[in-house]
Amino acid sequence: MSSVARGLTTGALVLLIAACGGGSGGGGSAGGSGSGGAATAGSAGTDCSKAAGTPADSASYFACRLMSAEGGQAAWKRTRYLAFDWIVERGGDTVADRAHRWDRWSGRYRLSFTPQDGQPFLALFDFQSMRSDTTPPEGDAWVGGRKLEGAARDSALRRAYAIAINDSYWLLMPLKWGDPGVHLAYEGRTLLPDSAAYPTVHLTFESGLGVTNDQYWAFLDPDSGRMAAWRYRLQGQEEKGPVIWWTDWRAFGPQGLELATDRRFEGGGMRILFGGVVADTAVPDTAFAAPE
Repeated sequence: MSSVARGLTTGALVLLIAACGGGSGGGGSAGGSGSGGAATAGSAGTDCSKAAGTPADSASYFACRLMSAEGGQAAWKRTRYLAFDWIVERGGDTVADRAHRWDRWSGRYRLSFTPQDGQPFLALFDFQSMRSDTTPPEGDAWVGGRKLEGAARDSALRRAYAIAINDSYWLLMPLKWGDPGVHLAYEGRTLLPDSAAYPTVHLTFESGLGVTNDQYWAFLDPDSGRMAAWRYRLQGQEEKGPVIWWTDWRAFGPQGLELATDRRFEGGGMRILFGGVVADTAVPDTAFAAPE
């Protein structure tokens, strides 16, 4: 599994984490191990106290409930095509708007956006071909309608891959708990600014997965099992970041995959939205067409 810098080009955040995987005929594994016990994948309607084989105060139990709340492992595996717009608002202004299209089974990926310099950026690449931080994925890139070659192309493809990792993790993090090398530990309940206490799972990562010292805290809705909020502390930071609320949960596609489409930063001032979300079992014919 490749490790890459997951950069937010607005400069507001820089995240480093393992690549979101996608395999032929399905997605990243929903199984795995964690320091709170084996992270057993849940299906919709699963009795997680029995599926996990561990008490209801374990990380495994909450990981199972979380997967079940998102439609279950079967819904995630059936999701072949993902499309979303990653939109960042700060102070009421849109400071980033990036369009993603991903065939999880074949690895085809399309990223497009217009940065502050006004030159439209487009990359078409093979998500599964990235093998190291120094070797770009296979593909092509265009800036301002001009196809890039050589070192400029390679740099653009590395940038596109890093953005894809960052933006997709903001959408899909709850589905990645069972990935190899992700460790989970239940830390009891945490009182958040809304005066409610949330079951809390601490996520850490083995060496080689992104930046080893990055840490996440997931706060789970005790009733639904969904992600209610998260916080993180990235390598080099002394303090945790703000509480970020996960809201506006919706079901997508015939498989019923549940995703949250709004991230609200406690205290206001910043928000991340997911627009144009599609999670389907089939890929549109023109989704990855190259420009003429």
